[in-house]
Amino acid sequence: MLKVFESSLAKLLGSVAGLALVAAAPMALAATGTSPQSLDTTVSITIPERVSILNLSSTMAFGTWDASGDEQVTDDLCAWSNDGDPGQYRINLTTDNGSMVLQQGADTIDYTVAWATSTGQTTGTNIPYNTPTTFTLASATTPTCGGGDNSTIIVDIAEADLASAPASATAYDAVMTVEISSVP
Repeated sequence: MLKVFESSLAKLLGSVAGLALVAAAPMALAATGTSPQSLDTTVSITIPERVSILNLSSTMAFGTWDASGDEQVTDDLCAWSNDGDPGQYRINLTTDNGSMVLQQGADTIDYTVAWATSTGQTTGTNIPYNTPTTFTLASATTPTCGGGDNSTIIVDIAEADLASAPASATAYDAVMTVEISSVP
């Protein structure tokens, strides 16, 4: 079982985005007293870069290995940033055990992770452990991906690694953190 936590990281353009209204000092009435009078005001807003990850499963479970073949689990999710379309993103993976292994006590099983920029995929770009990898994603137009998903995370375990692992009634697992950030 692979427990997954998600996080997002965005470069902020300021510590707080807000609406700033700046008004000129009240203008005195003209000597003629004519009407109408007018004042100018500047209205502005700052929009920092934002990133979101939605719909990533909290647990990606392989189930029980049947003693033949590789194992794979995939999960579709939504990755979004407001840095433009197409957006440049960076994905980084880390785990609670410091490497890309599922662990049960002292025993481990290696696994690999890939990323695809569309849903329903079984292959993609390999994402090495703790090595930020850049990708382009064109279909992320809203923070919720229009209520759907636009990417796939793919986790694979090779048959040789499964066959060499000691049997265990308790699942091998790891907590993997998926971090996505925008690329300026």
